[in-house]
Amino acid sequence: MQSDALVSTDVHWSQSRGCSGELTFLIPDAHLPSKASEVGRDSDGDLVVDRRDGRRAILRLEVPKASTPLQTVGLQVWAGALLLADFLLAHPELFSGHIALELGSGTGLAGLCLARVAKLTFLTDAEPSVLQQLQANVTLNASLFRYRDAVRVRCLDWFQGVPSKEQDANPHGWGPEDLAALQQVEVLLAADVIYDDDLTAAFLHCACAILAQAARACSLYLTIEKRFNLGFGDQEPRAQMYDDFMARVKHGCHTADHNLRGRLIDITSLPQHFTVERSKHVELWHFELVTAGG
Repeated sequence: MQSDALVSTDVHWSQSRGCSGELTFLIPDAHLPSKASEVGRDSDGDLVVDRRDGRRAILRLEVPKASTPLQTVGLQVWAGALLLADFLLAHPELFSGHIALELGSGTGLAGLCLARVAKLTFLTDAEPSVLQQLQANVTLNASLFRYRDAVRVRCLDWFQGVPSKEQDANPHGWGPEDLAALQQVEVLLAADVIYDDDLTAAFLHCACAILAQAARACSLYLTIEKRFNLGFGDQEPRAQMYDDFMARVKHGCHTADHNLRGRLIDITSLPQHFTVERSKHVELWHFELVTAGG
């Protein structure tokens, strides 16, 4: 696909869209802070009031684009992000107090849902316009996070690899505290990032590198959609990007000593928090890095 061709998400909203360009969701409420000191304060020193609706909280996303070039598809919300967000909302016990990183965050929907309970969440992307919008969505939802300064928006270009040096010149660059926290990541997230051969290879290389350097046990939660291409002649339609990704996983993870091992997560009974029909072609996988041959 040409990089300047416009693409549009197949997610169609019903009751979630509020004012122009904004999506509003009611999600399960994380635990209220136990101390006033854990609640943010405004410029006048007053406590920031949580936006709460009974036992549910309001999550808001600015989504300014109905269609975008392939380079900035992160400005849209895709079905994989909705499924991953549903899983994160349903299982806060798996992520509470952890350090997490989302690869290709886009609008930040999944990562923001995780940040409600995680100690620290890195939301990462590569395109400046996506990073700017991502930062705006973090600001919109700051009152939802259990921990102070729970979210950091950072630039992570998969083709450049995992950052190892400070990036002071980049407004979303990595500082020394970020680099130290990166070594302690316990959860990786990625939603609907498999749609291009080169990006898939770079994603796998970057994800495996983070998993390999993690000082603690680290898992990757990934949603992937089977997008079928029409076959030629008597050929059956094929989900080429999905098949190619699984083949890459099977034949190695671009590290000398480790491979990815994955399992498909059953989502049959997973609660649904978004007013969008869930596609049977979107899957949720859990991956971990294991010693080659293990």
